[in-house]
Order: sequence, then C-alpha cells, then structure tokens
Amino acid sequence: MAAILANCIHCSTEFNIIIDELKSGFVTKTYECASCWEYNVFEYRLRSDQVKKHYRDREWLDKKYNSELLTLQQIAELCGCTAMTIRDWMIRHELETRDPGHRHQK
Repeated sequence: MAAILANCIHCSTEFNIIIDELKSGFVTKTYECASCWEYNVFEYRLRSDQVKKHYRDREWLDKKYNSELLTLQQIAELCGCTAMTIRDWMIRHELETRDPGHRHQK
C-alpha cells in the first residue's frame, strides 16, 4: 500500500491518494475533496518492464487462461502488455487457444 500527498485542483486542500495495490497498465482513481466536494482524478500507467512478466510462467498462464477462463486481452491487461504478446507465449508454452467467442457459449 502506498500513500501520495496531493492537492485538490479546485481549492488546493491537501489529501492523501491511497493505492492499495499497484496494477500494471492504465489506472484511474477518483477522489472527492472533503473541503469543496469537487472530484479529483488521479491516473497512472505502470509499464510492463516495471512489473513481473507472469505470462512467461507456463503454469500461471495456463491457470489464467484455462482455469479462470480469462481472455488473452484480460491477461494482457493484468500483465501490462498486448494480447499478441500473450498469444505468442501461449504458442511458446504449447498451450492451445480457444475459438473466438468460446467464453460466451453455453
């Protein structure tokens, strides 16, 4: 967990931005100022070279894709990379991909 001291962009009142868990990719957090009741938006982007590349671990990738049934795009968002990167690692790990739309079939 991290706390960042910031100022309201409307009234300059100080407040803490609390980040419970760093996530890769683009993250937006919105805070309401306790003084002026206006909203402040905090955004950050954590690049993939700043996080562990979990997709290189065959077991982790297999679990996310086949057990949790995440899509390539969802796994890519977790890892801060593209779906094509995940697809490439699926091939390297010799993991089969589902047909498009598979998750939505009953």
